Amino acid sequence: MKRRTTKNGPQRRVGLPIELSMLHVKLTLERGSADTFGLDVLRSPGDEERTRLFYDAPAGQLGVDRTRSGNNSSAEQNLGIQKGPLTLSNGTLTLDVFVDRSVIETYANSHKSITTRAYPFRQDSLGLRLIGDGSVVKSMTVWKMGSMTD
Repeated sequence: MKRRTTKNGPQRRVGLPIELSMLHVKLTLERGSADTFGLDVLRSPGDEERTRLFYDAPAGQLGVDRTRSGNNSSAEQNLGIQKGPLTLSNGTLTLDVFVDRSVIETYANSHKSITTRAYPFRQDSLGLRLIGDGSVVKSMTVWKMGSMTD
């Protein structure tokens, strides 16, 4: 696995120079002044497609927004937004995100999980982007995962 790490810095919507359909991201964010913050995965360069993993601080909820995930497997294009309760510890959110082509598994603060699928139409929907004006990246590591048959 290849690894890329970044630490300590305020962030806005930051596109990352990573384009992979099989990866593991370990991300720790501090809320700061952001109401909503998190990570876009399987994102196209122009943001036409993306699956957003986020924390809604005013609601105290962890969510996944699939309104732009693309859904190459269904007639239903908008797969909606799903959220559930999650209390942050000291305003910090740690996400362990595994993207294995169409499967997205997210574990938040070692307590809650979200598993979803995305089937982007676009071949270039492979990017990552941090979201959350006012939030702070405490640490981020990205590993490239390989295939079992490689």
